[in-house]
Amino acid sequence: MLTHVTVVQSHKDLLKRIGNGVIAQLIAYNILKIALNKAKIMIKIENCLCNRFYVYYTNRVINKLFKYIPQNHLLGLEKIVISDFLSGNYKNSAALYWRKNDSSPALIEISFYAVFHKKPIVLMLLPFVGKFLLASVLYHEIGHHYHHSLKHGVRKNKSEIFAENYKKEMLKKAFWSWRIFLSPLAPFAKFMANRHNN
Repeated sequence: MLTHVTVVQSHKDLLKRIGNGVIAQLIAYNILKIALNKAKIMIKIENCLCNRFYVYYTNRVINKLFKYIPQNHLLGLEKIVISDFLSGNYKNSAALYWRKNDSSPALIEISFYAVFHKKPIVLMLLPFVGKFLLASVLYHEIGHHYHHSLKHGVRKNKSEIFAENYKKEMLKKAFWSWRIFLSPLAPFAKFMANRHNN
């Protein structure tokens, strides 16, 4: 199996063979880009939930959601930590993205109970709802990671906008089949939202 570490090593070997010219580097870069898209990036899922069913459920759902994410968007992300609640000042947050620094790798923390806050746990048994709630949080945080890997020193509001747009695009990819079934309900949902706002 191809991993991003072996691809980067192959890229260095390729550069040694073909030289350091501009055209050679451009060719090597394009080969690396293609190989990285085909490489399987391994991200550790560290599940600290107390309930075994929740552990099984979240691992299964998150692994399914990963297949919609382009592999180069995950470069540098080492692990996802899922716990009952986040610690410290972040107890009410559903998830956090921690950038890579000198002492720790880039990681995403997800609070299981904050994601399903005030929602019946029975919703997880419905194929769409539980997966959609986890996907919304996961894709938003991966959007932060991808945005940070593209641009350094970004203002908070631009990062949030990018992460929200990234989440919407990934949700469209992951739940395209559900959109077919739910699109007839869209006018009713808009009517109810307008009625609720008034």
